[in-house]
Amino acid sequence: MNILKPMAAMAFAALSFVACKKSDDAPAAATQSGSFTMNGITYATDTAVFTVSGKKVMLTIGNHDYVRLVNQKDSAAINMLVVNFEDTTLTAGTFTYDNSEDGANYDPKKNYFTAGVQTNFSIDRHTKTNWYPSADGSSIVVAVNNGIYTITYNFVTADKIAIKGTYTGPVAFSVIKKNTD
Repeated sequence: MNILKPMAAMAFAALSFVACKKSDDAPAAATQSGSFTMNGITYATDTAVFTVSGKKVMLTIGNHDYVRLVNQKDSAAINMLVVNFEDTTLTAGTFTYDNSEDGANYDPKKNYFTAGVQTNFSIDRHTKTNWYPSADGSSIVVAVNNGIYTITYNFVTADKIAIKGTYTGPVAFSVIKKNTD
């Protein structure tokens, strides 16, 4: 009989150990991924940065952190989406292309005024770059849930090239202050 009590205590302890969740478990790291397809070629995009520099506001989604590469003068080739907004916050919603930012119908909460996809871009600018600007009929949809963004874009260029892509993950926010020296 005396042996049953220690065995029952060990079984209870083992069951308690298995059933209890550690309270200090770290949450899983946010994953980030995406891509865009153009002319049958798919380009990976795994980083997004929303940069405010004076009146310039730019969302960059690409295969490298554009702001970091500029600051480090790194010459890695970048494939990226670039969107210029007038509003300094990246909010959820559907945004359509309207290059008449001073026009009566332009709404910074619903429109962006220029955007495009750049392939083979290099900071040192010694590499041939391809720029595909968006045109009428282009749109971007931004959704956000607990700091994770899902950004879907559908572009048509002036040359009627279709560019479709998506990015899911966090968006880094950067403010660039101009040097007044």
